[in-house]
Amino acid sequence: MFHRKELAKFLSGFLAHDVISHIFLAGSGLLPLRMFGIIVTPEYNAAVIIVWSVVTVALVYYAWFKKK
Repeated sequence: MFHRKELAKFLSGFLAHDVISHIFLAGSGLLPLRMFGIIVTPEYNAAVIIVWSVVTVALVYYAWFKKK
């Protein structure tokens, strides 16, 4: 059976991986980088890290700490 909290747990793990990947990308010295037609600049990368971190924290709160 489908549960929203289980989906939130999965998505929080997926987004945490994405945030960690972007943090490593920021420290690698490879930016700017062209991937799939998108140019990843340091500014874009920083925005992705901030936005996905906030969304990940919100999903973790919803999945594990929010009561009903």
